[in-house]
Amino acid sequence: MASDPLFSPGVVLSLGAAALAVGGLYSTVRAILPAEVPGVHDPPQFGTAKGAGAPKTYDYIIVGGGTAGCVLAARLTDDPNVSVLVLEAGSSAANVLFSLLPSGFSKLFKTPRDWELYTEPQPGCGGRKLYWPRGKMLGGSSCMNAMIWHHCCPEDFNEWAEKTGDDGWSYNSLKQYFRKIEKFTPHVDFPVDREHRGTDGAMKVGYSHMADNTRRFLDACAAVGIPRVQDINTPAGSLGATKLQTFIDPLGKRSSAASAYLTPDVVARTNLTIGVGVTTTRIVFENSEKGTPRAVGVEFTTGLGKPAFIAQAKQEVLLTAGSVHSPHLLMLSGIGSSNELEKHNIPLVKNVPSVGKNMKDHLAAFSCSKAAPGTGIDYLLHPVKAIPALLTWIMGKPGPACSNVGEVGAFIRSTDESLFPEQKDRPLEDLASGPGAADLEYIAAPVQFVEHGTAPPRPGDWLSLGPIGLRPASSGTISLSSSDPFAAPRIDPNYLTAPNDVRVLARGARLAAKLYRTSPLKEVVVEMDPTLAAAVDSGSEAQLEGWVRQNVETLYHPVSTVRMGKEEEGSALDSQCRMYGVDGLRVVDASSFPELPAGHTTAPVLVLAERIADIIKASRSTAKSG
Repeated sequence: MASDPLFSPGVVLSLGAAALAVGGLYSTVRAILPAEVPGVHDPPQFGTAKGAGAPKTYDYIIVGGGTAGCVLAARLTDDPNVSVLVLEAGSSAANVLFSLLPSGFSKLFKTPRDWELYTEPQPGCGGRKLYWPRGKMLGGSSCMNAMIWHHCCPEDFNEWAEKTGDDGWSYNSLKQYFRKIEKFTPHVDFPVDREHRGTDGAMKVGYSHMADNTRRFLDACAAVGIPRVQDINTPAGSLGATKLQTFIDPLGKRSSAASAYLTPDVVARTNLTIGVGVTTTRIVFENSEKGTPRAVGVEFTTGLGKPAFIAQAKQEVLLTAGSVHSPHLLMLSGIGSSNELEKHNIPLVKNVPSVGKNMKDHLAAFSCSKAAPGTGIDYLLHPVKAIPALLTWIMGKPGPACSNVGEVGAFIRSTDESLFPEQKDRPLEDLASGPGAADLEYIAAPVQFVEHGTAPPRPGDWLSLGPIGLRPASSGTISLSSSDPFAAPRIDPNYLTAPNDVRVLARGARLAAKLYRTSPLKEVVVEMDPTLAAAVDSGSEAQLEGWVRQNVETLYHPVSTVRMGKEEEGSALDSQCRMYGVDGLRVVDASSFPELPAGHTTAPVLVLAERIADIIKASRSTAKSG
């Protein structure tokens, strides 16, 4: 197996998993990882040196082997007569321990598997630059997120249908895809109505570990009036408190988009080529007979100053690089606001002002409280105490190492007067997608989740808890920092610039404090986060809002930077993810979302890609029969 920097002694020790080297555990872990991983590292095998003659040609070129790219690669190559090239800047995570080990995902942050992006200084967040982890590997962020499996709210997708003018995006139309993509494993402690769960899909879904203090969180929710809901992934919606479903397989390993869709039999297809370790620097366009720009291929390279290669697409270029890099590559290629491109001397191919605009994201305001001994799982960071849990995981049995960290959650409405009587006198704007949809979420984690899990551990057990604003009014931008494709784009989310956004989170923070102080949770909270306690107990709304501004971080769900819409004005794509005014180009990832859904985005991205794959297949069948 090729050496991997993530197996260096320093990184292993940083997890506190030096225990893996004790008594042969480290070599045992290596033995359970696959020796062969997908991907070709040699560009001449899948591209042609620029200027060296006719380029290698494929029916479809997929730029970005992330969550959506894996789906499209698998589905389009079901037809052996269709050739597909996938280009990915990272490489496979199939043999990367901390991608497979659910509780270890934050150990991939700020490593070569992470794009490690940062926002511009945010005035609404105390002038801070916020860190954005984004997966740089096959499977993208589905290989390094918290594995929460959530369909979001049905009304979110009805809103998509309205914004796109396409009923195919309604919840009733998409239900079949949510069932199609999952293979659900039932759990005796969490019975659900199997009618709404899929049984034959690619993504392995079920229920993973739940610690004592997170279990108590659910009981505290019930005590304050948030009902317990067994399954939030049904037509009934998300409202309520629940043990969150996860995409972790029955053996306790992450089920990423890469492991689910790029299976050995798919990777072995002769009509699928996966190029890894390459950065796509430009989409190549030609003018069609009607004078419209047409995407005909891509340029890519292994690094700054390295030789350039090209590949040609006979049918379409499918851009699946995510909410940051899809608009970035479009602008580098001449698709975007003419004013923006002119500043960087990039020749204009098509003026699409909405590229890089309309970005929305979920913000979380986590607190971290000292918990009673034995109620959390912080011991997994200890080099000796972690050994039993790691042995259990290696044997493929359930246990604390299988925790997704964000174990439980609750979805509520910030305008619910039964939870927030102050709504009568100090009403908040209702920005939810419908009366049955949430705009505020809570996640409880049985660990100290500080600085995205990268902060040095503190002794003892901890409970992290915080509200998440699901339907912000604030929107931001992705723009160019230069015309250099290796320069990170400028990320300016404009967080908390809309007054309602910070008020929603402040209201949520007050309820978080109430939950900490409610039985049976309060019995295991040794000391509530002193900064939250001080802000709440001050009675000052301004002080509480100040606490929110100083503590919010991204929950990793930026969307809509190349969004679908009914019309070209204000949107970049039609309802089939085709670029307005450009032939042969689709953008298929979270950047395509017409609006930010009220929940976690992995399942919606997979559903988006599945539907677009069906649309592409149908268009090919129509063309053949015609």
